[in-house]
Amino acid sequence: MREVRTVKVQGLRAEKREGKQYLSGHVAVFGAVAEIGAGNKMFRERVMPGAFARAIREGQDVRHLQNHDPNRVLGRTSVKTTVLSEDETGLRFETLLPDTSYARDLAVLVDRGDVNEGSFGFECRAGGDRWVKEGGIEIRDLVDVDLFDVSTVTFPAYTGTNAELSQRAMFPDGLPAEIRSRLERPAASAPAPDVRVKESRQRLGVLVAMPARAPEFRAAVQADGTCELSVYGDIGEDFWSFTGGITAKWVRTQLDAAPYKQVRVCINSAGGDAFEAIAIYNVLRAQGRPVAVRVDGLAASAASIVAMAGDTIVMGSNCLMMIHNASDGCYGTADEHAAMADALDTISTAIAQTYVDRTKMPMASVQKLMDAETWMNAADCLAKGFCTEVSAAAKPAEGDEDPEEEMLAMAQSSRSLQAHRNVPERLKAPAVVRVPSVDAALESRRQRLRLAMAR
Repeated sequence: MREVRTVKVQGLRAEKREGKQYLSGHVAVFGAVAEIGAGNKMFRERVMPGAFARAIREGQDVRHLQNHDPNRVLGRTSVKTTVLSEDETGLRFETLLPDTSYARDLAVLVDRGDVNEGSFGFECRAGGDRWVKEGGIEIRDLVDVDLFDVSTVTFPAYTGTNAELSQRAMFPDGLPAEIRSRLERPAASAPAPDVRVKESRQRLGVLVAMPARAPEFRAAVQADGTCELSVYGDIGEDFWSFTGGITAKWVRTQLDAAPYKQVRVCINSAGGDAFEAIAIYNVLRAQGRPVAVRVDGLAASAASIVAMAGDTIVMGSNCLMMIHNASDGCYGTADEHAAMADALDTISTAIAQTYVDRTKMPMASVQKLMDAETWMNAADCLAKGFCTEVSAAAKPAEGDEDPEEEMLAMAQSSRSLQAHRNVPERLKAPAVVRVPSVDAALESRRQRLRLAMAR
């Protein structure tokens, strides 16, 4: 099963030699310790010298990508535009960059220090890892792996402050059985974090009290060959109802399920997981067929990123869009908060680039809108370039739910939207009344969150 690890690239540099542009650095460092999991479901991992020796010796076909995007190939070992080697530091790459705009831009960003992280995708074959215990903590040593790709990334695919996101990013094909057994093994006690942040605790308390609303998402291929994807609800894996959620994996599965000529994405979403939204955007842009986006109610936060994937973006005259800087709940030490702040700044810049590509606005103008957490109606979006067309507000057929009422219901029940600071008054959730006779499964989840907050 494929695994991905992201690190700060050691010695990353862009240099010109004989009129050609090269990029080099160490994407894996031997002996560096990574913590995987959280709390009592955590182990440590090290890459050991020789872990990549067989893969290099066999000449495995490894691609060097930008931001994990298969459409942005920087080099490939099979044609020797990327050369991999092991030295005393770790896994080193050197890539002869292509003469493309994205490669030239990347070289400039690396030279300025804006980009300094990378990742490698691998699979641990049988016997390719070994487990040891040091100081009561299990450590996984990687000793022999197959390589799939290395990637230079604008921002990491995961951060240590979000265990669920980290797990999904590091194990895109799911957890290997051996690792799952270790993560799920109960422990007598878990160490408390160094610092608990009061604001994060309060926010969790508010979210626990909110009623759960499962996302509504479906797909169908129409008679004209249009694959219609309805994205109604928060983007990302659904923690609250365990329905799977609106993810890039779900989108890819629908697109692979049947022949289609074009894609229509219908959106009514308050946002959610920015990384998942970026992945959905990339899946839609990479599939090669026309994409039409229709905003049926709200495209806020992460949902606005998905909306930018459309060749055309149509908004009803009564619809809204919101863009803002990346945000996350975080607790931990002062250093961990500082690291999260740096990561959020980098993520916001990457998201802003998506808006710049669509609207052709200057980066500074887009960032100003994001700084202000800007809510836009359809006319605003058309004027600024966030949509291509405004349509008359749809009138519901007899027996159908009013789109305006559906948007309000979705927004008022969205945990991600209610966490924002400038939510329009009509979209704010009403005061929550706690009801003792709640659904048993939901109450169980609430109790687990309360226990986590009390540690």
